[in-house]
Amino acid sequence: MKPKVYFILKAALIVLAAAIVGLFALFLISFMSFALRANGILVLPIFGFRGFEAFLTSIPWLLIILAAVLIFILEMLFRHFSFTYRRPILYSVVGVIILVLLGSFIIDRTSLHPDLFDRAQRGRLPIFGPVYRGFGGLQKPANAHFGTVTEILEQGFIIKDRDEEAIKIIFREDLKSDVKVDDTVMVFGQKEGNTVMAEGMIKVNIQENLKPFHRELPPPMLPERNR
Repeated sequence: MKPKVYFILKAALIVLAAAIVGLFALFLISFMSFALRANGILVLPIFGFRGFEAFLTSIPWLLIILAAVLIFILEMLFRHFSFTYRRPILYSVVGVIILVLLGSFIIDRTSLHPDLFDRAQRGRLPIFGPVYRGFGGLQKPANAHFGTVTEILEQGFIIKDRDEEAIKIIFREDLKSDVKVDDTVMVFGQKEGNTVMAEGMIKVNIQENLKPFHRELPPPMLPERNR
């Protein structure tokens, strides 16, 4: 016979473990949503097949797998409680997934990640600072170029990216551009040297991508002089 305190401690440890795993899963999934929006990866499919291909190669699959593992662990922990093990496993799995996604969506609608990103930009986030400054190690979208328009040319324009590199954007005859100086744009096309032959282009509102903010934050894609 095991003492009653054994079962109490076991239940408490399971609840604690579930809380830790659940919070980590919520943070990770909401961070991925923030990073994908901030990098502009979510808009890549509008550029057609090549854009969709770049979208697939830019998604942080390792983080997605880690999130799936966390959800699996959370489901296993929940199976210790009567409100889940008495029901079909499919129901509990779907319930856990919905719960985690809903919680992540709520967190993503707060200023948590923008505020942490702001602290990282200012050098006030010692541990997770590099993660936020690099957007979680997400690679830059293939053939996607962000920058601020600095000069309008006859057949295109010049942008300056966040690394202060000047990139010449050339448009084909079948493409038209209505951009103005100081517009922030995302141009899709292969880069040769410092020139990109644009296959497509959209204007990007970085502040919209990083909303909601309680205050205006320094946009990551703009050159240093505009921050």
